[in-house]
Amino acid sequence: MGEARLDGQKLVSIGVKPSTGATRLQFDIGAVLDLRRLRRDDSDEVWYLHTPENMYLSIYGDGTYSFGDGNSACPARHPLA
Repeated sequence: MGEARLDGQKLVSIGVKPSTGATRLQFDIGAVLDLRRLRRDDSDEVWYLHTPENMYLSIYGDGTYSFGDGNSACPARHPLA
């Protein structure tokens, strides 16, 4: 339901908290989307972005990220900070 309201809107700002992967997306219409882990000790994926070139950027709840080919097995995680 919320994603329908953002359809066609321009993403103008992204902020990521390095210790938890919590992310704030801000759009040109003034909408804000906050993404965060479900539990304090959760190291699972918070969100991911898939590119047209089949690359993935994943942000995790333990303050790490991975970037790699969508066809390869789990790329290495790196600290956000």
